[in-house]
Amino acid sequence: MKKRILYIVWLWLYLLCAALGHTASPTATQQAAMTCLSVIFFIPGFWLLIDFCRRRDKKGLSCLFFISLASLALTFLLLLANLLSVTGPEALGNVLYVLLIWLSSPMVCSGYWFLSLFLWAILLFSAITCKKKL
Repeated sequence: MKKRILYIVWLWLYLLCAALGHTASPTATQQAAMTCLSVIFFIPGFWLLIDFCRRRDKKGLSCLFFISLASLALTFLLLLANLLSVTGPEALGNVLYVLLIWLSSPMVCSGYWFLSLFLWAILLFSAITCKKKL
Protein backbone atom coordinates (compact mmCIF):
# COMPACT_ATOMS: atom_id res chain seq x y z
CA MET A 1 0.00 0.00 0.00
CA LYS A 2 1.23 3.50 -0.72
CA LYS A 3 2.71 5.55 2.09
CA ARG A 4 0.41 8.46 1.37
CA ILE A 5 -2.72 6.34 1.76
CA LEU A 6 -1.46 4.93 5.06
CA TYR A 7 -0.72 8.41 6.39
CA ILE A 8 -4.22 9.57 5.35
CA VAL A 9 -5.85 6.55 7.04
CA TRP A 10 -3.74 7.22 10.13
CA LEU A 11 -4.89 10.86 10.14
CA TRP A 12 -8.58 9.89 9.84
CA LEU A 13 -8.25 7.39 12.67
CA TYR A 14 -6.57 10.09 14.75
CA LEU A 15 -9.42 12.53 14.10
CA LEU A 16 -12.03 9.86 14.87
CA CYS A 17 -10.28 9.00 18.16
CA ALA A 18 -10.06 12.69 19.01
CA ALA A 19 -13.76 13.21 18.37
CA LEU A 20 -14.71 10.16 20.42
CA GLY A 21 -12.36 11.21 23.20
CA HIS A 22 -14.82 13.97 24.08
CA THR A 23 -17.53 11.44 24.95
CA ALA A 24 -18.58 12.23 28.52
CA SER A 25 -19.73 8.89 29.90
CA PRO A 26 -19.76 6.06 27.37
CA THR A 27 -21.59 2.82 28.02
CA ALA A 28 -19.60 -0.40 28.41
CA THR A 29 -20.21 -1.34 24.77
CA GLN A 30 -19.20 2.10 23.54
CA GLN A 31 -16.08 2.03 25.69
CA ALA A 32 -15.10 -1.40 24.31
CA ALA A 33 -15.56 -0.12 20.75
CA MET A 34 -13.52 3.00 21.54
CA THR A 35 -10.74 0.85 23.02
CA CYS A 36 -10.69 -1.32 19.88
CA LEU A 37 -10.60 1.81 17.71
CA SER A 38 -7.69 3.23 19.67
CA VAL A 39 -5.74 -0.01 19.12
CA ILE A 40 -6.68 -0.01 15.42
CA PHE A 41 -5.26 3.53 15.30
CA PHE A 42 -1.75 2.08 15.57
CA ILE A 43 -2.07 -0.40 12.67
CA PRO A 44 -1.11 2.12 9.92
CA GLY A 45 1.89 3.24 11.98
CA PHE A 46 3.18 -0.30 12.39
CA TRP A 47 2.40 -1.05 8.75
CA LEU A 48 4.51 1.96 7.77
CA LEU A 49 7.26 0.77 10.12
CA ILE A 50 7.36 -2.65 8.47
CA ASP A 51 7.31 -1.07 5.00
CA PHE A 52 10.14 1.34 5.86
CA CYS A 53 12.24 -1.48 7.32
CA ARG A 54 11.78 -3.63 4.23
CA ARG A 55 12.65 -0.76 1.89
CA ARG A 56 15.52 0.38 4.12
CA ASP A 57 14.02 3.88 4.20
CA LYS A 58 15.89 5.81 6.90
CA LYS A 59 13.93 9.00 6.20
CA GLY A 60 10.62 7.23 6.79
CA LEU A 61 11.93 5.59 9.95
CA SER A 62 13.10 8.99 11.19
CA CYS A 63 9.64 10.40 10.53
CA LEU A 64 8.01 7.61 12.58
CA PHE A 65 10.61 8.11 15.30
CA PHE A 66 9.87 11.82 15.58
CA ILE A 67 6.08 11.33 15.48
CA SER A 68 6.29 8.77 18.30
CA LEU A 69 8.77 10.79 20.32
CA ALA A 70 6.73 13.99 19.96
CA SER A 71 3.54 12.23 20.99
CA LEU A 72 5.13 10.67 24.08
CA ALA A 73 7.00 13.82 25.15
CA LEU A 74 4.09 16.20 24.66
CA THR A 75 1.70 13.80 26.36
CA PHE A 76 4.04 13.64 29.35
CA LEU A 77 4.31 17.44 29.48
CA LEU A 78 0.54 17.93 29.24
CA LEU A 79 -0.13 15.29 31.89
CA LEU A 80 2.38 16.99 34.16
CA ALA A 81 0.86 20.42 33.49
CA ASN A 82 -2.61 19.02 34.11
CA LEU A 83 -1.50 17.58 37.45
CA LEU A 84 0.18 20.83 38.45
CA SER A 85 -2.98 22.78 37.58
CA VAL A 86 -4.84 21.17 40.49
CA THR A 87 -4.34 24.27 42.63
CA GLY A 88 -5.27 26.59 39.76
CA PRO A 89 -8.67 27.53 38.44
CA GLU A 90 -10.97 24.81 37.12
CA ALA A 91 -11.03 26.40 33.67
CA LEU A 92 -7.26 25.90 33.34
CA GLY A 93 -7.59 22.20 34.12
CA ASN A 94 -10.40 21.87 31.58
CA VAL A 95 -8.37 23.61 28.87
CA LEU A 96 -5.35 21.41 29.56
CA TYR A 97 -7.51 18.28 29.45
CA VAL A 98 -9.02 19.30 26.10
CA LEU A 99 -5.49 19.88 24.80
CA LEU A 100 -4.55 16.44 26.08
CA ILE A 101 -7.53 14.90 24.27
CA TRP A 102 -6.48 16.51 20.99
CA LEU A 103 -2.80 15.74 21.40
CA SER A 104 -3.05 12.15 22.54
CA SER A 105 -6.44 11.18 21.22
CA PRO A 106 -6.00 7.37 21.21
CA MET A 107 -4.94 7.51 24.85
CA VAL A 108 -8.07 9.29 26.03
CA CYS A 109 -10.34 7.43 23.61
CA SER A 110 -9.27 4.01 24.85
CA GLY A 111 -9.87 4.72 28.50
CA TYR A 112 -6.73 2.70 29.30
CA TRP A 113 -4.01 5.29 29.11
CA PHE A 114 -1.13 2.84 29.59
CA LEU A 115 -2.20 0.93 26.45
CA SER A 116 -1.74 3.87 24.12
CA LEU A 117 1.49 4.99 25.77
CA PHE A 118 2.81 1.43 25.55
CA LEU A 119 1.99 1.19 21.82
CA TRP A 120 3.61 4.58 21.13
CA ALA A 121 6.72 3.39 23.00
CA ILE A 122 6.82 0.15 21.00
CA LEU A 123 6.57 2.14 17.76
CA LEU A 124 9.33 4.48 18.95
CA PHE A 125 11.78 1.76 19.99
CA SER A 126 10.98 -0.36 16.94
CA ALA A 127 11.84 2.57 14.70
CA ILE A 128 15.09 3.07 16.61
CA THR A 129 16.00 -0.63 16.40
CA CYS A 130 15.20 -0.89 12.70
CA LYS A 131 17.13 2.29 11.92
CA LYS A 132 20.20 0.97 13.79
CA LYS A 133 20.14 -2.26 11.77
CA LEU A 134 20.31 -0.34 8.48
